[in-house]
Amino acid sequence: MFHTEPDGQQLRRLYTVPAADPDRHRPFVRANFISTVDGHVTGRDGTSSSINNPADKRVFDVLRTLADVVLVGAGTVREEGYGRISASASGPAPDLVVVSNSGRMPKSVLGSASHDGGVPRGRAFLATHEAASRHDDADRLVAGATQVDLVRLLAMLHQRGVRSVLCEGGPHLLTSMLAAGLVDEIAVTTAPRLVGATSELTMTTGPLDVGLTWRGGAVIDETVFTLWRVNRSG
Repeated sequence: MFHTEPDGQQLRRLYTVPAADPDRHRPFVRANFISTVDGHVTGRDGTSSSINNPADKRVFDVLRTLADVVLVGAGTVREEGYGRISASASGPAPDLVVVSNSGRMPKSVLGSASHDGGVPRGRAFLATHEAASRHDDADRLVAGATQVDLVRLLAMLHQRGVRSVLCEGGPHLLTSMLAAGLVDEIAVTTAPRLVGATSELTMTTGPLDVGLTWRGGAVIDETVFTLWRVNRSG
């Protein structure tokens, strides 16, 4: 399906999370990225905030309301200034899981209270490994001996009742997730912008050969949204 200027119900139908597969012992995983027309995921300031827009924010919020957990790399948290995720009018806030091989939770998350002006926020967890030193009092999910084992991490989240994960990057984490066969869908926002050579960062890093199948999309205020299923054979 493809929508032009969809309403809220059409957007939620487009991004509906599939029913849980009883034969799989990990959550459904959807990755979400914004990119310029010339393929960059950051603008001149080195963050995605300089290329996103109100249309992207609208879809971004919908995707978060459909997820139990937002999964993101520690480097992206620092660069983008993440805090704990606030609840929205459409539903409770998802928890935030920050992946860090160094074992350091970014200060922007540690400093976030569980309530902001009366609005509840989701919990924040640091996903790290056994060999990582403890640097703070963050709630830890220990998966792996000397580096974060993403397969084990997702199994741990599944055991905790998590059924839907939204991976918001960065490129290194997404590449590792794809290489391990842990991504089910990719939602891509194409912003109507060109940034040229000011940014070399793209959606993935390193060699990959992953096939995708078209699932649907939308156009909102000249911003293009595409949804792709990741082929297991890829």
